[in-house]
Amino acid sequence: MKKQLFSILFILTNILSYSQIDTLSDGVYIYQGNLGIGTNTPEADIHIKKPLPRIVTETNDGNFLRFGAGTSGSSITFNDDKSLWIEGRENFNTGQVTDNGLLIQGDGNIGIATRHPRTRLEIAKGDIFISEIEKGIIMKSPDGNCWRGVLDNSGQLNFTIIDCPEEGPSVKIQQQESSPQLMVFPNPTGKILTIQLAINRIENAKYRIYNLKGQLEVSGRINSDCHHIDISAFNKGIYILNIYDKYDNKFASEKINKE
Repeated sequence: MKKQLFSILFILTNILSYSQIDTLSDGVYIYQGNLGIGTNTPEADIHIKKPLPRIVTETNDGNFLRFGAGTSGSSITFNDDKSLWIEGRENFNTGQVTDNGLLIQGDGNIGIATRHPRTRLEIAKGDIFISEIEKGIIMKSPDGNCWRGVLDNSGQLNFTIIDCPEEGPSVKIQQQESSPQLMVFPNPTGKILTIQLAINRIENAKYRIYNLKGQLEVSGRINSDCHHIDISAFNKGIYILNIYDKYDNKFASEKINKE
């Protein structure tokens, strides 16, 4: 009986000692064999509970983080030139350096399968695959319009004008400030379109109207605060009216619905 009681006490002692929380330093704990940073009840091998944890390891090759089991896995390298290199390896022990990874330079350039991107995005040793036919490449032309290039069934890349993607709060503010400078009416219309500009934007102002294929339909100068344009010869549909200042900078735009 005494032997059995001793065995039970021994087991309970080991359970309690294994379950106790050991404090290694301020905010760093060991609990049930797990390491907790910012938490004294870690639920994984390493459990970090901080808003923005910082992890830095130093090796001869720079700041290096490695994830995975055994000799294979993924790694993140923080280089001295402020670039970030992310890659996966089959065997880290070989020490073989490859270019099969993702590089983010300090200047914002991104390289895929190259450590030396020469443009904002450079991709080596592979293709770019866009699977959704209605998606494509969006580019902005010098006049400020945005165009999406989509491939048709004959392999031709066709561009159509679209609304530019939002570029942040500053763009929204600028658009709100510029919108009172232009009034277009009636819209929709089948004949005469009237452009009314703020008086301080009339000097040497110009207009251009494009169809949705990006083709220029008509252009001219605005000589008064209430300018009239005859669009009766236009086909029915949506058009884009752009207004430019004397330096040919676009400062207002409006969609026109031709009936």
